[in-house]
Amino acid sequence: MSDDEIVSDYLEHSRRLAREVIHGDDPYATALYVMGATSEVDVFSTYDHAGGVYVIWGALTDWVELRPHEENLAVQHMVAAAREWLVLDHHDDAAVRRYLDHWHEILGIGGR
Repeated sequence: MSDDEIVSDYLEHSRRLAREVIHGDDPYATALYVMGATSEVDVFSTYDHAGGVYVIWGALTDWVELRPHEENLAVQHMVAAAREWLVLDHHDDAAVRRYLDHWHEILGIGGR
C-alpha cells in the first residue's frame, strides 16, 4: 500500500470514528480507538499530523481518566473536536495545522 493510500484510509477511518464520537453511546471508548488508529506505525510514519492528532485524543481521554468528575465536560470537548475534524479540509495543510494548534491551546498541550 502506498503512503497516499495509507493516509487516505486513515483519514476515512478517522472520519468514521469522529461520527461515532458524536453519535455513539460511548465517546470516551471511541476516542481511545481514534488514538489507537492514529498511533499505528504505518499511519504515524506517513501522516505528517498523526502526532498532533494523537496528542489531542490522548489529552481528551486522559481528562476523563484523571478527572472523572469532569467527564461530561471532557466528552463535550471530544464531540466538539470530532465535529471540527469532520468539517476540516484534510488536504489543506494550513487548515489542519490551525485545527491542531486550536485544540492544543484549548487542552493546554505544548507544541506539536
